[in-house]
Amino acid sequence: MNEALILGWNIGLVGHGRWGRVHLTTLLDLKEIGLISRICVCDTSPERIANLPQGVDATYLSTHDMLGQERLDAAAIVTPANTHLSVAHELLAQSIPCLIEKPMSESCETTLKFLNESTNDSRVMIGYLLRHHPGITTVHNELQHPEWGGPLHFHYTRHITRPAPKNRLAIDELGLHGIDLAGFLFEQDVREADTKTIRMSPEQAIVELTFPNSSVALIDVAWGASSEQKSFMIRSSNQSMEGHLDNYQSIIIQNQSTQRIRKTLISTTPLFNEWKTFLSCLKQSPEQWARNLEHVRCLAAWRHEL
Repeated sequence: MNEALILGWNIGLVGHGRWGRVHLTTLLDLKEIGLISRICVCDTSPERIANLPQGVDATYLSTHDMLGQERLDAAAIVTPANTHLSVAHELLAQSIPCLIEKPMSESCETTLKFLNESTNDSRVMIGYLLRHHPGITTVHNELQHPEWGGPLHFHYTRHITRPAPKNRLAIDELGLHGIDLAGFLFEQDVREADTKTIRMSPEQAIVELTFPNSSVALIDVAWGASSEQKSFMIRSSNQSMEGHLDNYQSIIIQNQSTQRIRKTLISTTPLFNEWKTFLSCLKQSPEQWARNLEHVRCLAAWRHEL
């Protein structure tokens, strides 16, 4: 048996900014339960790797130094978007599986080129973490029941009060999560959907996708909104399910006569669940990694054609 399966994995975290710190907290939680044995943090800023929490085993100022000293089982890339792919190339050249945060790059053309040039045995996962949200997982499981047959309507809303980050587009930073969920919940290829752009600006995006099976997804996202909104809802002709992105414990299921609260099977954060999935993929066959890659190609192709 692989020693990593007994002792946990040796993980590199490249980037320790705002979201990198959230990743590190998650990695420390995974180390606490024995899924990870060693955590190495890399950032070009000395200040960002100073005074890190107990549980971090090593720090580096460059991926070159980290790769020269460590035998990593996998790594997460949580650097600025314009550096994601250069770091990925460096890690993949050493056959190190990568969890790459989104957006993968600053342009959809660059992202699609990287994905199309990647071989099917490239071990890459992209950070579409909301499909690992406990509420979304519960909704997906409920949709397998026969009473949810027929066309479905999915509404995803994510309005953020803070201003848009510089050179970031709402459709890429916020909207692609909703597009990913639509394909995931409908079990449809988003490239085959008829897309209608209702509103598109750097700060806001509203798009409607109609799939070949007549299911419809409405994605509504914005920066600089007057109030926070983070919700999802899916309905059929006679019932609906809805949840909040900050609620990991339950969803609401409603039909024409009753409303009930459905508890989720797990209540850990989407990022924690995504990391557990990524770590489990390290033991999977090349075919599974190829399926992961094809899913991301679908999203990138949809975005390129928008």
